[in-house]
Amino acid sequence: MEDLQKQIREPTKEQIAEYKEAFSLFDKDGDNVIDIKYLGLLVRSLNRNPTESELEQMSQEVDPLGHEKVELPDFLTMMASRPEENDPEEELYEAFKTFAKDKKPEPTMRGNVLKYIVTSGREPLTDEEAEDMLIELGVENTTEFKISDFIRLIVSNMNNY
Repeated sequence: MEDLQKQIREPTKEQIAEYKEAFSLFDKDGDNVIDIKYLGLLVRSLNRNPTESELEQMSQEVDPLGHEKVELPDFLTMMASRPEENDPEEELYEAFKTFAKDKKPEPTMRGNVLKYIVTSGREPLTDEEAEDMLIELGVENTTEFKISDFIRLIVSNMNNY
């Protein structure tokens, strides 16, 4: 069991190289130290999407004494202790698939179900925002659509920001 945990936590050589390369882009003078203010940008450049709370935890982890600096070894240790994030597109697909009317062969959903979901969550959209989303998706309340089409729309809009 311990070997399995070690295996899960240890980044691959490729990941370490990727972390070092990303770090070097922020390390202008090559001393393996960057300003803490770049930590969020650095982590996000590695396709991670931490919340502000998680970034604060990361900052404490790499700079417990508050020197406002991040050293490369501390950064590598911090990244190794955090599991790789899943593909957000896949996570969205799996989440919305649970609400699908028909799961075979391609999960579908009605517009009114989607509207209910997006206006009822922890960070709900307004009715107007939900209607705009349905219009952009090209569906009405009773129209069925493929969940994969909806996920592609969300991801393409996220990439535009």
